[in-house]
Amino acid sequence: MNSTSKILQQRARRLLLIVGVLLLATQEVNPSFAEARREKIGLVLAGGGALGMAHVGVLKVLEENRIPISYVAGTSMGSIVGAAFATGQRVDAMERVLIESNWDEIFSDGVNRDELPYRSKSGRNREIYGDTKISLKDGKLVTPFGVVQGQRLLPVLQRLYENAPPSPADFNTFRIPLRVVAADIETGQAVVVSKGDVSTAVRASMSVPGVFAPVEMDGRLLVDGGITNNLPMDVVREMGADRLIVVELNAEFQKRDTLSSPLAIGGQIISLLLAQNSAIQKKTLTKKDILIEPNLTGYTAVDFGRAKELIALGEEAARKLVPQLKHLSVSEAEYAKFKADREATTQEATVEFVTIHSDKEGSKEFLDKIVTTKAGDTLDRNALDEEVERIYDTGDYSSVRYDVVEKDGKTGIEINAKRKEWLDDYFRFGATLQDDFKGETNYTMGGAYRINEITPQGGWFQGEALIGFSPKFAGEFYQPIYAGSDYFVSPRFDISRQTLYPTEEQEIVAVYQRTQELAGAGFGRRLGRSGEIIAEYRRGAGKATRHIGDPDLPETDFEIGEAAASFIIDSQDNPDFPTTGIMSRGGYTYSQSDLGSSDNFQQFSAGMSKPFTSGRNTLLINGDFGTTLGDLPLYRSWAFGGLFNFSGLTQNSLIASDYRVGRINFYRRFDEVGSALLGLGFFAGGSVEYGSFYNDSSAIADNPGLFGGSTFVGVDTPLVPIYLGLGVAEEGERNFYFALGRLTNR
Repeated sequence: MNSTSKILQQRARRLLLIVGVLLLATQEVNPSFAEARREKIGLVLAGGGALGMAHVGVLKVLEENRIPISYVAGTSMGSIVGAAFATGQRVDAMERVLIESNWDEIFSDGVNRDELPYRSKSGRNREIYGDTKISLKDGKLVTPFGVVQGQRLLPVLQRLYENAPPSPADFNTFRIPLRVVAADIETGQAVVVSKGDVSTAVRASMSVPGVFAPVEMDGRLLVDGGITNNLPMDVVREMGADRLIVVELNAEFQKRDTLSSPLAIGGQIISLLLAQNSAIQKKTLTKKDILIEPNLTGYTAVDFGRAKELIALGEEAARKLVPQLKHLSVSEAEYAKFKADREATTQEATVEFVTIHSDKEGSKEFLDKIVTTKAGDTLDRNALDEEVERIYDTGDYSSVRYDVVEKDGKTGIEINAKRKEWLDDYFRFGATLQDDFKGETNYTMGGAYRINEITPQGGWFQGEALIGFSPKFAGEFYQPIYAGSDYFVSPRFDISRQTLYPTEEQEIVAVYQRTQELAGAGFGRRLGRSGEIIAEYRRGAGKATRHIGDPDLPETDFEIGEAAASFIIDSQDNPDFPTTGIMSRGGYTYSQSDLGSSDNFQQFSAGMSKPFTSGRNTLLINGDFGTTLGDLPLYRSWAFGGLFNFSGLTQNSLIASDYRVGRINFYRRFDEVGSALLGLGFFAGGSVEYGSFYNDSSAIADNPGLFGGSTFVGVDTPLVPIYLGLGVAEEGERNFYFALGRLTNR
């Protein structure tokens, strides 16, 4: 080889060396090239209810160690966290949302009583009916008891997925491609959701059969994916992952002595099923894959209130595997770009259209008043959450949701309000039973039937029938002036009988019955959600009958003709054991012969009830007064007596034309039994009562100062309250009480 050839070879080597250096340099500065040569890491998040909170702790460790994720798949709670990560939610924001959310409220679809319109409040005016509604549809009884629709969960999901693109979306276009695993309840097949609305997909993936209502997507009825594929490793591999980070949630199985209820046995069956199909997936683990299994001993799938602890357990388990995880780390610059791309905030969108869908007749005007978001506004999710909540709090809808959608190249808001089908017409039933253990047992049983939407303006009719101690047959037609109006008219009729037991020095001197047949027409105005004010004219007839007792007590037929006005404000959270809110009322009656009455008098009455609560302890302050101008006949008098209403005395044994009453009730709430779906609240407490009672009738003595009180235990059930109590009055009067149902005389 001559010298010229040697020189050419040396130059060629130098050129190749320079090209190699340049290529290496290009690889270091070109992130896309680096990503192309990097293995694709897939993240698999198992289902497991509240145990899935641990996934957030794992994500925190992955971020700290700069491990970029290329694909995500999750089931049930794993899909909630996985979708939040895939759509760009910050991990610290996820943690905050999951810890601060009120999960007991989320898993209860019921509207809080204080949020309901007054005419929909349970126990209003001390009605005895429970809040359980039964409807007859297509020859079958239908009740709202059963599965949760997930209404309270939707705002949580929408906060977690606020960076998701408008629906319908391709999950491959998310910051990290996503798959959500659900199951077809009809076929038992796994369904891998890769497009559509992400919150709907996640809601389907976590629909535990028998707890949450199934979700319909693309013509299929979907439930919790854990019954088919709780650890979707195969799904992530099919997406293109080269290696996996798998987070498994191993629930602790219960022992024989704790499997003492259908609920416990059902939970055990689900845990066993999840463990079995997860075991099948774990057999496919390779040496390159990393399995993270938090130690969740002592925690269950329903421990949502322990989110902070569960997140910490996930973090602890991931930290133990940091040496293996470190092999997947990338440079700070490369991870900073990955993190910035994943968490890039979506630009504030302008709402280009608002569409409202409702299958409730005559609701358009009403919903238009509530939904204030209009075309041209900047998208404000907090405002939309509030609007959706106000619609749902009417109690007329089983679900209300908004979606950010894209149609014809425009981004807008679509609100869907689905009415409660069983609310078109329904029955409610109730009963009260009071036994003083001295031979006096009083009971009242009854039912109410309501027909809604019988006019385009939203008018409804309710009929009531009661038998027993206070028999009654009544009906009322409630008609708003126009759809969504606060003003209304309300013609009604009422046929009732009440038994009175007038006393002299704590001794019953007569058994007296008054019967009334009334028809009335009122005009009123709603006072927000808490109450109403109404003016009314009433016309009717009555009869006073003395069965036994003092012959000085009159028996007579009488005519009723009167004008009346009243108001009521009721914002209390519970009609029987309130802890918040206030109840106040006032009334005026003008009875004159010019209006058709047999008796001329005027009556004023007012009352207030206010609870003061600290922790589990509540002090309930009550005050009432009533006064009469003119001579009030005995058969038009007010009546008192019974548990919490001068508890040592027989019901309706204190007769008065004027009265002043003050009561202080104390009760302490103990731990609840059950869950948000079916819970029982236990109480213990007592009352102190003082009143002054005066009569226009000379046949009944006045009681200028009377003390009473009680001690009791109570249970607040989804149907009716239950009381067991001891009432005492002056001069050693005592009454034991067992009361099943709402006390109508409080």
